[in-house]
Amino acid sequence: MKKIIIVSIIFTTFNLLAQQKEYNYQEINTLLKDNSISSSLKVLEILKKEFINDSISATYWISHARASQTLYKSEKAKISIEKAIQKDSLNAEIYYKKGVFYGNLKDPKTALEAFNKAILINPSMGVYYYNRAIINHQIYQFYEAENDYKKAIEYNFITAQLYNNYAKLLLEKGNYYKALHQINNGISINNNFYEAYKTRATINYFLLNFDAACADKKIVIEKNPNSDIPLILSNKFCTISKNKQLEIAAKSFIQNNSIPTYKQAIIAFTKLLKKENNNNPNYYLDRGFSYFNIGKYDKANSDFDKAILSAKEKVALIYENIISLYADNNKLDFALKYTNKQIAYNPKNHKAYNARGVIYLTMKKYKLAKKDFKNTLKIKSDFAVAHENIAILYLELSNYKKAKAHAQKAIDINENSGTAYFILGKTKYKLHITNYCDDFKKAKQLHNMEANTWLKLYCKKHATSK
Repeated sequence: MKKIIIVSIIFTTFNLLAQQKEYNYQEINTLLKDNSISSSLKVLEILKKEFINDSISATYWISHARASQTLYKSEKAKISIEKAIQKDSLNAEIYYKKGVFYGNLKDPKTALEAFNKAILINPSMGVYYYNRAIINHQIYQFYEAENDYKKAIEYNFITAQLYNNYAKLLLEKGNYYKALHQINNGISINNNFYEAYKTRATINYFLLNFDAACADKKIVIEKNPNSDIPLILSNKFCTISKNKQLEIAAKSFIQNNSIPTYKQAIIAFTKLLKKENNNNPNYYLDRGFSYFNIGKYDKANSDFDKAILSAKEKVALIYENIISLYADNNKLDFALKYTNKQIAYNPKNHKAYNARGVIYLTMKKYKLAKKDFKNTLKIKSDFAVAHENIAILYLELSNYKKAKAHAQKAIDINENSGTAYFILGKTKYKLHITNYCDDFKKAKQLHNMEANTWLKLYCKKHATSK
């Protein structure tokens, strides 16, 4: 009988101590939520003095890790988290907290590994998917992030912030209508969350819903006068004409340099061109540029032709822009087509012959290239660039003496041509003329980047000198 009483007393005492510790951990959690240095220092002191015998528990080490993190003691926090896992390796919540910790440390790889483990152990916690979505979003794994946002919603982790993040992801992907739907979901949950209105203002801007975008901007200011406003919605934007708004938006879409925004630019320029039968050549040119960047070359060519036909001035510049676009992107057949058109439009344009010569040179059609460079110089004998190009041609044909002669002529015309000095140095090197390093040095001084490589390879004495 006595033994039973003793055991009962011991068991009861243990339960009381456990309840007392549980209460104290609740106090610790309250302190940790404060996220202040003073509270975190107090937590570490409590753990050291009152809970040292409890260091066998995962809860102890998680509390230690959270306090250490707030105090910027990252290494100690890492050690504490691993000790918590050692104490309770099947606790999904510990892996989740590890993921949050490493996410804050900007270590997405370790954070994802921890969230993956948490979800593997407990796959029905929406908050785990939400936090994994944030990491995937940050590292541009949009497909994975979207799936995680969906999973978070499926498992009832539904907040205005989630919908705001999800809408931003869809905005980045160019799914504008879907983004609008999700941000409206967020606003329906919390219509005082001003960040959601900022996001919706941006989405409406991309959808060309400018009145709605400006209305959302107004709401943001009302709810938080100190909030930063999307740059695209400056004070001036909401007061100008619809045509001007379309023009500004269209140009900003091009600057965003993505397939979805190029598509929106096309819509905007189409609206502008339809207004009062507008034939602005710049609109055709920019819409053609947008078509080019989404790979619709036939439509791009059609718009480029319209730009040329509708232009009353600066036609040569329009041709040059089109030719450069195609040549720089190695679309040589299209570039050749427009140089032919430019020459037909103005047979005395020396730049057009030179541009076609460069295209032929790139295509290794040396006879045609040489003919065009010669024609360039017939029209304008002091055009240094043509001498540089014909020097390059002769260099590729291993005719180093002629290459040298044309490089020298280019320098005689333009003594500040780094390209000409570089070519001259190469021809001298090939002809075993010993002062070639002086030409490479001069080319480098004139900002020819290739010259620096040759200096390092063949002119070590000059390579480090300015």
